[in-house]
Amino acid sequence: MAESNYGSRDKRGHYRPHKRVGYPPIFIWPLQPRAALKWVFAVPGYLVPWNVFYICVGVLSWFLLSPPLEAYAKIPFQTFFLIFLKNSALVALYFGVYDVLQDPFEEHNIANEIGSQQVIERMLPKLIAWMDQQGDKGALTELSACERAASFKACP
Repeated sequence: MAESNYGSRDKRGHYRPHKRVGYPPIFIWPLQPRAALKWVFAVPGYLVPWNVFYICVGVLSWFLLSPPLEAYAKIPFQTFFLIFLKNSALVALYFGVYDVLQDPFEEHNIANEIGSQQVIERMLPKLIAWMDQQGDKGALTELSACERAASFKACP
């Protein structure tokens, strides 16, 4: 997706879209039923494709992966554990597993790899410029906060 298709940047680097973001038709008064129905049911729209997908996953997991309602009257450990496993699997599928098998504790910093140095050299000046623009002093503000709160043990 090219940024230039939807907007441009001024000389200070601020993004300006070609057209303003509008409200969905269900929030505009006076009501516009035809536009609201088109917004909800169009493809792609509000429901299709992603919200229909999420609804189907929820309904299917309820009927296929959940224990019967009678099991919830008194929740034994087995029922609790099955619900926990189902929810954990769905969260892992939804958010991704993020290479848990290769780096389960996320200890490997890919910034130290050979191919990453070019990306760091390209992005670091942009990060520093953005921090200057925002007034972010980076580690300086964190260290001064640690000095003010000397009892805070998490500071280096």
